[in-house]
Amino acid sequence: MNNPIKLINRIKIPALSPASIAFSPLGIWIADIERGELLLLNPQDGTVIEKLKSVVRRPQTISWDGEYLWEYDEETCNLYKRHLTGETSVMIGRIPGVVRPYLGMTCKDKTLWIISPDQPEFTVSNNHISLIKFPRHIQAETFEAPTYSCRGLCHDGKYLWTLDVVEGEIFALDPEKGTILTSYKLPECHDPSSIIVTDDKVWTMDIKKNELLTFHLNRDVLFSFSGGRRSEVEIIYRFRNPGPGILKEMETFQSLPKDYIHQKLISPVKVKPEPDEKISCQWDDKEGTVIINKIRDLLPNKEYDVTVSFDIETLNLKYHLYPHRMGTLDDIPEEIKKQYLIDEMIKNEDEQLREVINKANLLFQTGEKEIRSKVEEILEGEKRTFWIARKLYDFVVDSVKYVLPYTSITSKKILSQGKGSCGNHATIYIALCQVARLPARSIVGFSIWKDDSRLGYLDHEIPEVYLPSYGWVPVDTSRFMSLPIYGTHPLTKFRSFGSLSDRFFVNGFGRDLSSPFARRRHTVEKQIIVEGECVPEERFFMRWYSGER
Repeated sequence: MNNPIKLINRIKIPALSPASIAFSPLGIWIADIERGELLLLNPQDGTVIEKLKSVVRRPQTISWDGEYLWEYDEETCNLYKRHLTGETSVMIGRIPGVVRPYLGMTCKDKTLWIISPDQPEFTVSNNHISLIKFPRHIQAETFEAPTYSCRGLCHDGKYLWTLDVVEGEIFALDPEKGTILTSYKLPECHDPSSIIVTDDKVWTMDIKKNELLTFHLNRDVLFSFSGGRRSEVEIIYRFRNPGPGILKEMETFQSLPKDYIHQKLISPVKVKPEPDEKISCQWDDKEGTVIINKIRDLLPNKEYDVTVSFDIETLNLKYHLYPHRMGTLDDIPEEIKKQYLIDEMIKNEDEQLREVINKANLLFQTGEKEIRSKVEEILEGEKRTFWIARKLYDFVVDSVKYVLPYTSITSKKILSQGKGSCGNHATIYIALCQVARLPARSIVGFSIWKDDSRLGYLDHEIPEVYLPSYGWVPVDTSRFMSLPIYGTHPLTKFRSFGSLSDRFFVNGFGRDLSSPFARRRHTVEKQIIVEGECVPEERFFMRWYSGER
């Protein structure tokens, strides 16, 4: 596993009851809530560099802004700041409108962030983060914390960070909007409390062991893996003739899985019966395979099965997305634009390709006024690639309800009815990205609940967007969205933006517009030849048995 965060040091804290930590260029400040003391510690060997008496009786939360050390008193709920070179301090008091207690705080450039309950004690439903503008103490913004278990705040110069003390997971947030950007699990850490993050270091405390833990953070790791399972998969595509006529001839198309970023085939793919034909399709920047079976003379109430089986290894994939690394639309390679933007593809000299693009755009409708004006309304002139992708994602998740089954409908229809399946979500998201000139495509595959297909499974489509420095990033616009309470929660959105589950495998690439299979699909009419009245039925069944790697 390419773990971007590693424990590199742990030392005993020489304090009776350490409650909070704060960064200083000289060391790490520790607040001892029982003794009312502040200790400046060397984080490498635990040496006490300096000891101060706190200006409050019980310093529950502290923060250092480069000039002042801020202290929050658990007993009086008052906030103070002090110059370390002088004996006086400034009492800020209680911030109007912010529920107490303050579970973490950080200050930068005359802005104070405080994490606190969103309701008075004993009626808490979640924690939220308040953004306070000084000197007038104006509460400029409030947004939800990633989880109720979040404690501690710090600012690394670009991003806001907080810590889930139950899961041992640190989250990076946009300081102005509160959007969750990325997260890391702290290894070998069971009872963390308080958080400091710099460019390449993370500090927290293990409050049960009274230890200060130092981690190395490698932000050059663009994505990481976790979990993992080895699975035996069998997919049965079943075609039935309900009669009363005879199905004389029909072609079936199935794409076959290959290796992808979070998956690896560990056995050859077997197909029964042997395909009548194979044709190449898109598979990332390589070629994939679509098999074609021809059903002939299928009598009433008879079935025809195509079985695809293989063994596969899948991992949980998470991209660590930092918006400042992705630049603007101008940073997208020209070759990617020519290959994936409809406005660029239509300029190709290949007449058949232009025909395919025009037919595909009957679904996307990127030239329609309603679609283009909606993109302008959502983006408001935004040019940064991450925020284009994220704002369009938020719009689709918030505005299009997840429903089944899939029906092939246009982007305008999806917008007007405000609902659709995963495939419809992918259609509208890709269409909006196309108008914004952000390359987008989709992956299709299968997903299971829990560990076994007997507990439930479904086919699923997930859009991908091209983000400079990262490449193709999955953004699942319909994961969990059928759950009205959790579907649009900030944490659910984050878990679905830039990640793939080890309970999902990719079986093919949707919205393929340039491969031989795409040309055939869009230019040759699919014919079903029957004798008498006959409407064939199509279903699929899956057996997916897996265990941990």
